[in-house]
Amino acid sequence: MQFFEGRNYRINKILLSCVGQWPYQTNRSSNAIIIIIVSLAGTQFIAKICGLFSIDNIDLFIDSLSPLVVDIGCGVKLITCILKATEIRALFDQIQYDWQLLITSSQIKILNNYAQNGRTFTIIYANFFKFLLKNYFLILYSNSNIHIICFFITVKYILSAFYSALVLFMLVPLQSLLLGSSSNDTTRLLLHQVEYYIDMEKYYLPILIHGYVTAVICVSIAIAADTMYVIVVQHVCGLFMIIG
Repeated sequence: MQFFEGRNYRINKILLSCVGQWPYQTNRSSNAIIIIIVSLAGTQFIAKICGLFSIDNIDLFIDSLSPLVVDIGCGVKLITCILKATEIRALFDQIQYDWQLLITSSQIKILNNYAQNGRTFTIIYANFFKFLLKNYFLILYSNSNIHIICFFITVKYILSAFYSALVLFMLVPLQSLLLGSSSNDTTRLLLHQVEYYIDMEKYYLPILIHGYVTAVICVSIAIAADTMYVIVVQHVCGLFMIIG
């Protein structure tokens, strides 16, 4: 809707649309995105569970539980949004209706300030920022005396803290590829401990890409859902301020 194209809500609209939870998306678009998310994230989740059964080291087993907890948390957020889609749409309808009821400039200013607070939190939470790499961007990762130096061509990006941290996390399995390692005794790393019951070396890149995609999906769901709650709460705070 045109109202939510304004600067205060545009970011939230984009985030929610990407995970199929924008209330004004068509059912066809929303359902298609949800099916893709469930298919990709669901199969990765099953692979992680299967991976647990192949672990005989207690420390590695405990470490492998962490991504499962994150996946479950993101899954709960998505399921909650799906089950409460009608209520969420009603909230956004109410936000738009409340803005139409404003009469005085002071009321508009108050509600706008709180809407901006919600937008600011969204930006801080996702930490979108734009930067221009003038020559190259240097990333150093150290693990077992191995250093990865990645040089990127001058380009302009819009990133978030979560996504940029995710990129660093996703670089770890690629250290052997980036270094051009050809050692046969070097086990190539994956993002998580997974088990697909296929030749993991032969299908290494497809499995790795699958992990990358699902990691981005989980982060996107968390950011979209959490910031949606914030803008609704900020709107309510603004209404309370107006009525005194």
